[in-house]
Amino acid sequence: MKLLLSLSLLCAISANAASVGWRKTPQSASNVTSIAAVPGLAPEPATPKWAFAAGEFSAESFYTARFSGDFNDAQQGIGVGVGYAITPNIVASVRGVSYLESNIGVNELSGRLTYRAQLPFLSRKLAAYAFTEGGGNLQTGTGFAGAGGGVEWRPLWQQLGLFAESDLRLDTEWVSSIGISGGVRLSF
Repeated sequence: MKLLLSLSLLCAISANAASVGWRKTPQSASNVTSIAAVPGLAPEPATPKWAFAAGEFSAESFYTARFSGDFNDAQQGIGVGVGYAITPNIVASVRGVSYLESNIGVNELSGRLTYRAQLPFLSRKLAAYAFTEGGGNLQTGTGFAGAGGGVEWRPLWQQLGLFAESDLRLDTEWVSSIGISGGVRLSF
């Protein structure tokens, strides 16, 4: 008899706990105190984690094309960069580009400061960003300053992102150019 009474009491408590979803509930919501009402015993609902964090280092590889004057003639190149996320939204980075028609190794070196806005779409793995940059062309000896924007998406892993961006530059000879880039960014 005691066993049957104990089993029926256990079933009643289990049914009550299952009906509230094992979350913390106020005492007024139920006359029976369930395990879910005891602080610390019920798991909190999981919230998706942002894919972009402060303190992460990044390494990137990308393809770039730069158009100046006549849009039929573009300088094409490949580049690499390294960066550090000071906050989840502010990233400082250094990049180098080697243009394919050039005979020297690295044609451009630049420093960049990026403001990144993490978007609550695609499980928080998408960010839009705006940046300012300054640097120099080692082949021509000119400096440049520019600004632009882009998007980064980390579809599979929090550490691997795909990005696309565009920028507008003005060099020290007052020649403007538009660049487009796309590549892969590894964060760790």
